[in-house]
Amino acid sequence: RLAYTDALTGVKSKHAYDEAELRMDMRIAQKDVTEFAVGLFDMNDLKIINDTMGHETGDTYIINACRTICRFFGHSPVFRVGGDEFVVLIEGEDYENRYAILEEFNQAIEENSREGKVVVSGGIADYDPEHDKCVNDIFRRADDIMYERKRALKDNK
Repeated sequence: RLAYTDALTGVKSKHAYDEAELRMDMRIAQKDVTEFAVGLFDMNDLKIINDTMGHETGDTYIINACRTICRFFGHSPVFRVGGDEFVVLIEGEDYENRYAILEEFNQAIEENSREGKVVVSGGIADYDPEHDKCVNDIFRRADDIMYERKRALKDNK
């Protein structure tokens, strides 16, 4: 159980993500999946927070970022895959509403930015059965979209 849970945030760990990715890759290979998306979320300015306010404040920032992601994607597994990086495997109800959820998430983040609260950039990419051979194909597209959002948020400061 400990290997599958991130100690700081309580969400699923990088190890759990690696196994989920492997299972999803098998489903893709077997053509046993038709609809899902990958959401990638990365915190803005964690290094600055750690350097100026300390790692304890940085940990609180990570926890608050995680809570924000979980609040919006409440029906999907959330994984902490890096220090300030989270992945959401989006299926079912969240998949059906993914872009509306992302829009609400982005609005909340913009408000957080104005109020000096936690800022998280996110991007979602859909599985394309015609082109995607593995989860990493989708992950890379979500990463590109997330970085576009990160730049946009920094430009609006």
